Amino acid sequence: MQVSASTLTSISIETLIEPSQRDLLFSYEDKRTGFKKFVHVIIAIFREIISDAKLALPFIKYFVLKWRKFEYSMLDLDSKYVTADLPWNKPEKNKPSEGLYVLLHGLNCPPCAWDNYITQIRKDQPDADCFVPVVKDAGNNSLESISKPILAAVGDYVKKNPGKPICLVGASNGARIAGYIERKLLQEKAAIKTISIAGVHFGTKIIDKLEEFRLLKLFNFHPNIVKDFKFGSESAKKYLFDWRQSDKLAEGIRDREFYASTEDDKVFTFTSGLPVINELKDKYIIIHGETHHSLIDAVQRRILQGCKNWMAAQAA
Repeated sequence: MQVSASTLTSISIETLIEPSQRDLLFSYEDKRTGFKKFVHVIIAIFREIISDAKLALPFIKYFVLKWRKFEYSMLDLDSKYVTADLPWNKPEKNKPSEGLYVLLHGLNCPPCAWDNYITQIRKDQPDADCFVPVVKDAGNNSLESISKPILAAVGDYVKKNPGKPICLVGASNGARIAGYIERKLLQEKAAIKTISIAGVHFGTKIIDKLEEFRLLKLFNFHPNIVKDFKFGSESAKKYLFDWRQSDKLAEGIRDREFYASTEDDKVFTFTSGLPVINELKDKYIIIHGETHHSLIDAVQRRILQGCKNWMAAQAA
């Protein structure tokens, strides 16, 4: 297990986590002073404003003007991704694939949230394929339902590019999809790196509070989302248990990084994004002063440089 943080922190195996949850989530003891915590909250608010301002125009173009900077993978009427339209199947693809990036957006968030990632990947790794699916139902459905079409598309890549490395990068609910896909590919010998950004793997107490105050109906969440997003729910525990079991049975190389911010305003507690799948190999990067949304861009350079180096190592 490897841990790093953006500022001075103290890591221990003592808890912010209840004992019954200790074996499912990484335990982080926050020893920042009250003043440091306050400063990081102020910084997070400032960065959230900047992040929202940067995303405002792309979101307006995507939702209102139906303008796309990049060609995202869309579902057809049968809720499948058109095989011929997948990046590695296009006629202009005339070089062997260096590897595959799968960028998975969060609940009710459009794929244009990944535009900066796509730009950097195309610049640094022009021979890598980049699959950016529009998630079924905007992610507002059961995990299996929204993941199944993506899994089929990734399976097509694996079949046509055997042995090529795959980086699954998911934010928020997209991180749960990434974990699901990794688990379902346990019999594939391809090297798979799963990266979770502000993942809601163990749920969020915000859902519990919304239910307590009878406000859930205002958000139109699918019943399965409510069930999965309740903090420490049985479905969340089963999801993590199944992921952990699949790691033990996986035939290929598996690598994971979990990014979380202590100031996450959507996933509370933030340790929900730090599940223990393989305590000897998993890496945890704990950031201060970033919100649920701003964290995505904050860790972009580190993630993509790490993926580039990792892909190169698999080819060596």
